Amino acid sequence: MKTFRLIPIILVVLMACSGEELNPLDHAVAKACQRCDASRQQMNWLRDLIEETRQATNSGDFYIIQHKSKPPFIVHQPNVMSCIGCIQYDCRGKLLSGDELTSLQFSEFTAWTRIYNVPLK
Repeated sequence: MKTFRLIPIILVVLMACSGEELNPLDHAVAKACQRCDASRQQMNWLRDLIEETRQATNSGDFYIIQHKSKPPFIVHQPNVMSCIGCIQYDCRGKLLSGDELTSLQFSEFTAWTRIYNVPLK
């Protein structure tokens, strides 16, 4: 019986020592680094953009979009449930034309992954 009492204590100690978990912003940047094959320093623009969006009155989701024939790109969807006002960036942070997303065939997207949500204020 004493062994069963020690198991929860051991689990708590192991979880506490297992390392620091990433906060949502760090997790978003890590996902973007992985998909864009970039370093964290190269993705600082994304961290800054998310921070600016969080500080402003804007809200919305950030996605990484993967397509069969294009390099991955990042989309900020400031309007809930609509991509009318979506802002698109390549992995280097360069603003893409508004037609980039609409000109692609939806059936050729290989992944559309939400990496961060900026909640409404």
